[in-house]
Amino acid sequence: MNRYFELSFLMLCLVGCAPGEVVSIPTAVFTATAIHPLPSATAAATETAVSQTVTPSMSPTQPTANATPEWEADFFDGLILGSPRNFEAVSIIKDNAPASLTKYETGLLTHGQWPGYATIDEKVYTVQNGQIIEYSATGQTEIPFERIPQSIFGVVNDWLILSSFPLDWTVQQEVGNLTAVSLTTFETILIHDERPYVTPIVAPDGSQVIYWGDNATFSWRGEGQSEPRPFPLFRSGAISPNGEYVALLLSGEIHIYNLQTDQLVYQEAFANCPGDGFCFPVWHPGNLQVAYGVYITELTPPDALRLISLDGAVQQFDGAAFPAFSPDGEWMAVYRIVHNRPVTAVVNLETGEILNTPFSGIPINWIDYSDK
Repeated sequence: MNRYFELSFLMLCLVGCAPGEVVSIPTAVFTATAIHPLPSATAAATETAVSQTVTPSMSPTQPTANATPEWEADFFDGLILGSPRNFEAVSIIKDNAPASLTKYETGLLTHGQWPGYATIDEKVYTVQNGQIIEYSATGQTEIPFERIPQSIFGVVNDWLILSSFPLDWTVQQEVGNLTAVSLTTFETILIHDERPYVTPIVAPDGSQVIYWGDNATFSWRGEGQSEPRPFPLFRSGAISPNGEYVALLLSGEIHIYNLQTDQLVYQEAFANCPGDGFCFPVWHPGNLQVAYGVYITELTPPDALRLISLDGAVQQFDGAAFPAFSPDGEWMAVYRIVHNRPVTAVVNLETGEILNTPFSGIPINWIDYSDK
């Protein structure tokens, strides 16, 4: 499942989306709810979670709706935003102003968080005009490939992971075969000849890709055959930045497993997602919390984000979508609709308070700009 579908679906779910011009909107307070963990949640973590409680909405300690935040000039530096109306348009914030990114910069700075890009060794790979293109700081090169490329998912040990079709592809085939292309020899391997309508999960360190087919879950590490994994059939998922955990969204549940032991460390029956479950969990940089979107029909708009910790603490932020965490882990950028206008907002993860920003894009990633 390409994440473009998820973006399109959620744009329909978020009510009253207006043109994506930059808007300045007063500070507002989210509905943030602290929820008791389910009995099945277990604590397998050894580090300290960043946030476990939320200040109730409209608490006297929170600012009024008319308050105006005074942002420091460099507060948003490194926040990368995508246009809600044109998924190809990506910008990065520097000194409270957005700057457009090229395809090369987009792939390099989003680190695989934006659909259709993969990055390794300062090179970016994407599909353009029916060809696999390698971008570098000096230009672009076409990668030899005797199939029709569809969507790129990431890189595993110098193998580019993508979906592709045979050259005699017809429009009746909606989902390509899960494929690997060597970036050194250009050898092509079909990892699985029939791929379900599910996005494979590529590890941030490029060590493996987790996928499912033939009603079973597998890992492929770039060498030899795929190895079976004892994980349920998932709808979407993400591996933590340190490679220790994988969060899997199922139909109606979220499961988190320790990848070294295959042990289930967290389970929750609250994963009702739009798009038949494609909500794409996003890990906090501390590796102990994960945010994912849910669809709640009683809400207007019906979207919400849940932030869960491996120790069982849960926070829910109503009316929000598309989380991205600040490099220090203290803030979470989200996308929301305010007075029928799209707004980028930031959540203080210690207090649960949310503040609207002067921007109106979908958060993709938030990098340490000082390192760039």
